[in-house]
Amino acid sequence: MSNPVLVNRTILDSDVVPLTSRVGAEIRGVRLGGDLSDAAIAAINQLLLKHKVIFFRGQEHLDDAEQELFARRLG
Repeated sequence: MSNPVLVNRTILDSDVVPLTSRVGAEIRGVRLGGDLSDAAIAAINQLLLKHKVIFFRGQEHLDDAEQELFARRLG
């Protein structure tokens, strides 16, 4: 069994699903919020730079305050 490939040691490479060959990716297995680790924020930023557009589905837990905290951390 091979070891999982990680993006910046926080997000599994297999949880990043490119949507087209040029732009866009869905990131799975991440619960967004203001309490994400610095490493997770760095990995998300890295993926945003690489894919230009990223999607996180199923984030119904995210209220306005948590969305703002996450956005502030993301930059």
